[in-house]
Amino acid sequence: MAAVDRWAPLAAGAFSSACGQIVSFPLYTLSVKMQAHASKSIFGVAKNIVQADGFRGFYRGLGVSLLKVAPSSSISFLVYEETKRFLLNPQH
Repeated sequence: MAAVDRWAPLAAGAFSSACGQIVSFPLYTLSVKMQAHASKSIFGVAKNIVQADGFRGFYRGLGVSLLKVAPSSSISFLVYEETKRFLLNPQH
């Protein structure tokens, strides 16, 4: 197998997990803030975040989350593709 073929699932895993994190991270931030402050109003928490940090406040901590999620998704994609290739190869 060519080395380039192995990089494709790694890149796909990293890219897909990054996209998922970027889209869902504001909701995660809201849920964490609501739990930390025992708040029942999602709109009140969102208003406080915007007032304190602007819209960038919804993405505070995203970099650390990406450092955690991207490698694990990349490895999962690679293992899946290699296992599928091994199982579908009649010459093993």
